[in-house]
Amino acid sequence: MTSFTPHILLLREPSTPPSADKYEQTFLSAGFKPVSIPVLETVLTNVDHLRDVLLRQTDVDGVILTSSRSCEAWDAAIELVSTNDVSTTTDWISIPFYVVGKSTSSALSQLSSSHPDSLYVPNPSNILGSDAGNAEELARFILQRDPIPKKCLYLTGDKNRDTLPKILGEEGGIELHSLQVYRTQGSSDFPKALNRVLAEHPDPSTEWWTTFFAPSSSEFVLPTLTQHFAFLPFAPASPSQRNSRVAAIGPTTQAFLETTANIHVDAVPSKPTPEELLRTIQKSMK
Repeated sequence: MTSFTPHILLLREPSTPPSADKYEQTFLSAGFKPVSIPVLETVLTNVDHLRDVLLRQTDVDGVILTSSRSCEAWDAAIELVSTNDVSTTTDWISIPFYVVGKSTSSALSQLSSSHPDSLYVPNPSNILGSDAGNAEELARFILQRDPIPKKCLYLTGDKNRDTLPKILGEEGGIELHSLQVYRTQGSSDFPKALNRVLAEHPDPSTEWWTTFFAPSSSEFVLPTLTQHFAFLPFAPASPSQRNSRVAAIGPTTQAFLETTANIHVDAVPSKPTPEELLRTIQKSMK
């Protein structure tokens, strides 16, 4: 007999506290048992190189950070600077730091508390652009500066688009020294986290839904998921597998699952919101 309470596996980073997680609260209120499991993690890269930039870079008149991860990399580089290091560097305290959004601005501002006497922490008054909601808005903001910077250090991740460099280069003639300081990869804890969830819900007759949120994360988790789930309409290949229906957050993820992974997708919301995802799944269950 199948369990009457459907479980939904949300392959995403949950919000904290749980009461603030819109996906989980939306499904809880509709009688589901939602479980969110992070599938990706961000790791810092080239921190040694960034340390050398802090000590040696002399020809930039601005720094661009578009995420709090970039701020974490800057913090890590400061930690690597020894009191014996001889600096011939830019005056980082006085040059402008351009950021996307208030969260990035806040993360950068907090460095002055953790490194109160550091020569490599910007003056809070020189942290600019917090009202910019994305890279394009920040680029437009920078182009309105007087004077416009000539060369900026640009800290990036592994999935940055070329929007900001293109606007600054083509419209402002600004040279960028780009340095990748973080990358996104599959979470090393995902298999253990999934095992913990399944151990807490051992009934093999439970009705499951699995929701995928991006092609890249889907590709990473599928080898682990298929050890435990058979995605309908295919029957389980072994007694250890559970049946699960599949939802994709949008058409791009749906196309990857159906075309590349050969997995049937039962539900795709018209908009990537918790409410629309719930509505689409409920409609598919009727």
